[in-house]
Amino acid sequence: MKKRGKILIFHTIIAPYRIDFFNALNEKYDIKVYLTRNNLAGQTFDMQKIEEQLTFKPIYLSALNTDGGKTPKPGALIEEFNPDLVLVSECGIIPLKVIMHKWIKKQSYKIISIIDDSYNMVVEGNHFSIKHRIAEQILIPFFDEIINVEDRVTDYFKEKYSKGIFFPIIRKDDKMRQLYERVIPISEQIICRHNLVGKKVMLYVGRMIALKNIPRIIEIFNSLNLEDTIFVIVGSGPEESHWKQVAGKSKNIIFTGRLEGDSLYAWYNVADVFCLPSWQEAFGAVTNEALLAGCFSLVSNKAGSQCLIQNGINGFTLDPFDDKQIAEHIINAFNKVSGINSNKITLKRNLMPEPFSSAMDRVYNRISTII
Repeated sequence: MKKRGKILIFHTIIAPYRIDFFNALNEKYDIKVYLTRNNLAGQTFDMQKIEEQLTFKPIYLSALNTDGGKTPKPGALIEEFNPDLVLVSECGIIPLKVIMHKWIKKQSYKIISIIDDSYNMVVEGNHFSIKHRIAEQILIPFFDEIINVEDRVTDYFKEKYSKGIFFPIIRKDDKMRQLYERVIPISEQIICRHNLVGKKVMLYVGRMIALKNIPRIIEIFNSLNLEDTIFVIVGSGPEESHWKQVAGKSKNIIFTGRLEGDSLYAWYNVADVFCLPSWQEAFGAVTNEALLAGCFSLVSNKAGSQCLIQNGINGFTLDPFDDKQIAEHIINAFNKVSGINSNKITLKRNLMPEPFSSAMDRVYNRISTII
């Protein structure tokens, strides 16, 4: 297939939930990808496995260091590739350098930034830092377009800056569904190992840090004293001992530790309900993973991924500070699912409201327009 144009990409790293997005760009365009980091602190991904799934070879800027220890400037890399479009991540130093290069050199290429912030962060002022907020206010007017992960942010940016493309952090439906089907035997082993037949399972997947708000969910879950229900917590982090202390000796709470790959995906098949109750969350890619596996999902209204929830149909959005509402949603969610009736299971129905392909079409159409 003939490529539609040249795109130079500066990104931090390619996380598992971004693989399909960048591969999709590579299908349509001639791309070159520079990564600014080898991994993320506190969120270490298996980069070898990730690179095996990519249809292109990313270049790590650290590998381009000269004898003096200096990394080539973005401007030099742009001039070498001569792109129609430069795709940058967020509003940091490299986006600033790209903007300056375009202005000083009077270049015609377009600049698009991927901004992952939720509506709660952008509009309601719950940013990770003041520096982050100020950088956005300064740089956004200079971008030709912005890819946003939440539809409410897109609407806000369109009104304020006349730009915005809605593309949530999602993965290819067919690819993930095949993966979930492949790990069903592992899921069945989990059911037998933990004696889950006759149970209904609620699942959390993520880091054990304060903003995830899980101690509150543990306390509410324990107070409900629901029959034949299990709360499974997958992850690790600095709050682990505290979370376990809050859980106490409850036999209905399972801590698995950090999991990835098949061992993680198998738990999505087992779970009936998924929860992401964070009081600050840029998006929450795990919501997409849960919905693709058919988990009825409880998602904080502070998380960008609340945009994937159709209340009462595939989940509920919740106020992470409203204990009464959270309790009601947990009860209602468990009432909507059938639970584990046998140690033999089948793939649940996909609960995503929109397929990956139609979301990518929005990106393709806008890129085609501006280049």
